Amino acid sequence: MTEVQTCALPISPVQPTCTTLGSLTITGVPGETYSLDNGAYTTTLVYDPLAAGSHTVIALNAAGCNSPASTVTILPSPPVPAAPTISVTQPTCTTLGSISITGGAGETYSFDGGPYQSTTNYGSLAAGPHTFVAQNSSGCFSPSVTINIQPSPPIPNAPSVSPVQPTCTTPGSAVVSGVPGETYSLDGSAFSIITNYN
Repeated sequence: MTEVQTCALPISPVQPTCTTLGSLTITGVPGETYSLDNGAYTTTLVYDPLAAGSHTVIALNAAGCNSPASTVTILPSPPVPAAPTISVTQPTCTTLGSISITGGAGETYSFDGGPYQSTTNYGSLAAGPHTFVAQNSSGCFSPSVTINIQPSPPIPNAPSVSPVQPTCTTPGSAVVSGVPGETYSLDGSAFSIITNYN
């Protein structure tokens, strides 16, 4: 009569990470072969990668005896966060650019390779590309997102004005040395292309 071994198999599971699937390693015994999930018996000791779920291993020795089944559970891979959604405010003549992140629960963010933190608003950004990566509570990283902050618009020089003082018969006036593309405001009035004021 065939004798059945009663010892459980020494199996070491490796659970999945954000970027790798799970695996298992059998501590083999000379002369034994192994069946994973009722598959063919082989000398394979490392099974990688493995899908999430329960996996059963049975050993077969040289005498034709089978071990009790050993079952290990491979957990699902931790979720990878989506790339962060970023709203950009480009600079004006008087303010620098800024961004705002629409964050996910439990996420932290890395700005330009810096440490991960919960900050979702970044102001006074220098012109140029800026990169953001999200990290969730499982420690998984999102794809990176790069946004570009434009240079601040140039501030025009003070207009060059030539005044004409009044005489006994004529009121004073002023002439602006105009620059193409500029408009002018006299004493807080609406901006216009007028360069002669009298």
